[in-house]
Amino acid sequence: MEKLARSALIERLARVRLLTLDVDGVLTDGGLYFGEDGGQWRKFNVKDGLGIKRAVAAGTEVALITASNTDAIRHRGKVLGLRHVFVGVDDKLAALASVAEQLEIDLDSVAHMGDDLNDLPVLAAVGLPLTVADAVDEVIAAAAYVTEKRGGDGAVREICDLLVAARKGGRPMTEGAHLRLGDHDSLYYEFDPPERAGRTFVFVNALTGNTGTWQADIGPTLRTVGYGTLAYNFRGQAESTFGPGVMLDQSLIVDDLRRLIREVAPPNPVLVGLSIGGLFAAGAVLGGTAVDGLVLINTLRRPGARLEWINAAMLRLAHVGGLRLVMDSYLPLLVNSERAGEVRGDKLVHDPYEPLDPAHGHYQLLAHAAEADWDLPYERLDVPTLIVTGLQDRVFYDAADVAALTARIPDAETVELADAAHLIPVERPTVLVSALIAFAEKLGT
Repeated sequence: MEKLARSALIERLARVRLLTLDVDGVLTDGGLYFGEDGGQWRKFNVKDGLGIKRAVAAGTEVALITASNTDAIRHRGKVLGLRHVFVGVDDKLAALASVAEQLEIDLDSVAHMGDDLNDLPVLAAVGLPLTVADAVDEVIAAAAYVTEKRGGDGAVREICDLLVAARKGGRPMTEGAHLRLGDHDSLYYEFDPPERAGRTFVFVNALTGNTGTWQADIGPTLRTVGYGTLAYNFRGQAESTFGPGVMLDQSLIVDDLRRLIREVAPPNPVLVGLSIGGLFAAGAVLGGTAVDGLVLINTLRRPGARLEWINAAMLRLAHVGGLRLVMDSYLPLLVNSERAGEVRGDKLVHDPYEPLDPAHGHYQLLAHAAEADWDLPYERLDVPTLIVTGLQDRVFYDAADVAALTARIPDAETVELADAAHLIPVERPTVLVSALIAFAEKLGT
């Protein structure tokens, strides 16, 4: 079956009235634990549980349909407040048809999530067949959408978050605006306040990034579940201007971020920085900007000869062949293998390369990045901090350095993505959204 793009998936989810779930391999990792007395245990994911509760609260019926027959599954359904839990089922399609008839829901308005061969008849009958990343090949072929997460590891939460977003219908992004900083200087930004007295995610770009990194998938999804978003471009990035003699260095970027937050006043901000953007976000916190939380995505790295060489090489490549040569050289190391395959076709085809003008904002940002101070007093980051790391990052990731720097942050939690590299917002946006929502929920009210 042809797989749905994420935007098409959300449109389909908006029509779903009943979500049915297999248990083993979907709500669990498929493993079974046996005791000496023959007792049997399963491990459930609490994030999946919260996702199911949110989906039910948003108006979607959720049912469990499994061939297994244990009290643990009945108890799990009871804890989640589910009205329909079918265990010991030989014919899953018959069980689904029964509950759909009882609820007066057409099968076209049903989504089923399964992972093994006995789910195939159900997947063929419902309007939206779903499966997990580690399902058997036949089920993956039959599904309209395959989650980024594996069974028992947040796959159900991934779907439930999108289901809630779809049920709420979404909110269009407001038009961009400019914060004037002087006669020649401005910051372009896009601000959407939260629907209620909630939090606002403030996105801080990577060096050559722009608001599109966040607004393609992450911002819209967060807004549909009630969060506010504030995305902006540094001076020197798209639509943000700078005058002659302005130094686009670390100090200026941090000061600009702090001023943007003061002027726009996003409610209850949570700063989310990608790569060096996390360094700037941390700098704003250390400078006294009041925030509810801080998210560092592939930010943690130690200063030294290796980092200096990487930064100098990027600037040299830009000087010789512009950002196209930088991307052609570095992108295979900055994205996972899946993304590399997707974008390979339009890389290494530009001849000749064009040098980047030294007066261009991106050139200036790259030049001053080499002077950035990465030796932060991490012990002074006195806000809850989420560290998100893509383990396929072949440029900046060093496991020992990340662990050592994380240990210096007083209130830190970590999320490691084995199937992502450096550019997580474009590689694994759904997983990142789930991590951001989970982090925000832990912050309380």
